[in-house]
Amino acid sequence: MGKAFEEAEREKLRGALIEAGIRFFSEMPYERVKIEAIAKAVGIGKGTFYRFFDTKEALFVACTMAYEEVMQAQILKEIAAIEDGVGRLRKCLSDMLMIIREDDFIRQLIAAKGIDILSNTRTEDEKSAMFEVDVAFLWAIIGEDVKLRVSPEIAVELLRSLFYLAVLNPVIEIDVARYYDHLIHAVLVEILEAL
Repeated sequence: MGKAFEEAEREKLRGALIEAGIRFFSEMPYERVKIEAIAKAVGIGKGTFYRFFDTKEALFVACTMAYEEVMQAQILKEIAAIEDGVGRLRKCLSDMLMIIREDDFIRQLIAAKGIDILSNTRTEDEKSAMFEVDVAFLWAIIGEDVKLRVSPEIAVELLRSLFYLAVLNPVIEIDVARYYDHLIHAVLVEILEAL
């Protein structure tokens, strides 16, 4: 039987596995990432890895969620100085679309059909929790001074659609980036009362 971990040590190792996973998933296609390599990078055996994650897909989902959390915190910090909610949302969308286009982790996510992995491996509870995170992120961006024309749920789905379009850019072979400003404006007109 393997070593039992204290809760603090367990959380530290789980975090280290997620960090290593993000690094590996950023550097190579999903299919080439090996659990053995991630475990070795953290200083544990392959068997110990499975005490933290049932599958590589489960690690991938955890990496994606952690990455999104860091990205959201970074964006909130960058837009904090913008006084109006519409301006913050416009800047946030613009920044996120550029991140999608230029970021190694996101590019590998796309190349590995990571969206399919995320859609097919998350439980309904995980999907619901992630949706709640996205709704909270929207409110953190716009604040209470901006009124929505649609429900927060519809607003989040429209925003997600914008990101999926950017993610699919290489697949549909249209330079979506040329139209980011127009796409952002169209989504803002659709979801915000004051535009």
